[in-house]
Amino acid sequence: MIQHKGVILSINKNIAEISLQQTSACVSCQVKGSCLSVDTKERRITANITPENYEVGEEVQVTLKTIQGYKAVFIAYVIPFILIIAVLVLGETLGLAEWKSAVAAICVTVLYYIALKLFGKQLSQSMTFKIEKLNNI
Repeated sequence: MIQHKGVILSINKNIAEISLQQTSACVSCQVKGSCLSVDTKERRITANITPENYEVGEEVQVTLKTIQGYKAVFIAYVIPFILIIAVLVLGETLGLAEWKSAVAAICVTVLYYIALKLFGKQLSQSMTFKIEKLNNI
């Protein structure tokens, strides 16, 4: 499990915006090399909650299953790497000049990240964060 402490910034119906705080737990985390929250001072996420149980400014424990963290790493890093290699090999097979294959690989990677940005909302909905009150832990 990947866990961070956070503070509820706002609650709109059943969705809370939470600011994650960096903790010393990041040092021993298994996916720290790929986690974006390590590189930033503040990371904001949204999570479904029962609004009657939480209030703005409350500290909470945010948990994400490790498998979902690995899924995010796979989508953000492994798939683009595979695309680059595949386009380079395809270019070599077709007899393209190396620079043309490289440009094609970069273009495919850029298109992939544009598609990720366009479909980011659907992808983020597949990431389920579990929120718990700190005094229950």
